[in-house]
Amino acid sequence: MKRALILVVLLVLPMTAYARRTPARPMHVGSSLMTVAANSTPQDIPPPMADKVRLLSAPGQAGAMVWEIPMTRASALPRWDLDVAAPPLSMMDATQLARTWLTQRNPEVQRFLMQQVMLYRVGLGFWYYTFFFVAPSGQPGVPLPFRAVVLPDGSIVEPT
Repeated sequence: MKRALILVVLLVLPMTAYARRTPARPMHVGSSLMTVAANSTPQDIPPPMADKVRLLSAPGQAGAMVWEIPMTRASALPRWDLDVAAPPLSMMDATQLARTWLTQRNPEVQRFLMQQVMLYRVGLGFWYYTFFFVAPSGQPGVPLPFRAVVLPDGSIVEPT
């Protein structure tokens, strides 16, 4: 049985805030979030395990996808301060690693279009990249989106 998740997001943007927006000061936007689930249960994405660090979780076509690493691996990852140094793994290098990994896992996809890349900091003091790609239109049946998690040592986190 297929499960569907419907997410409705309502943003409230006062005109006065929009009119006052300047490049030097980010605009504050009030927002409300309402989630309506149909045929979906909270058990789809399991809770984090005590001995692991959860980096990303998302519903998938074949069930929940979770990207976690053991605490021991997390404690061995490089740390750095973005205020004083560049990441040990550049965004360009991390992007190439993510594309290569996705291509190997999805040979039917001719090309991946990057939609979003984020650099996250975990409370333990290390950073990691998450990538969100889509396949160009004209490739029916290809699942969307494609996700990849790249650690600062250049390794890819396999989803479970």
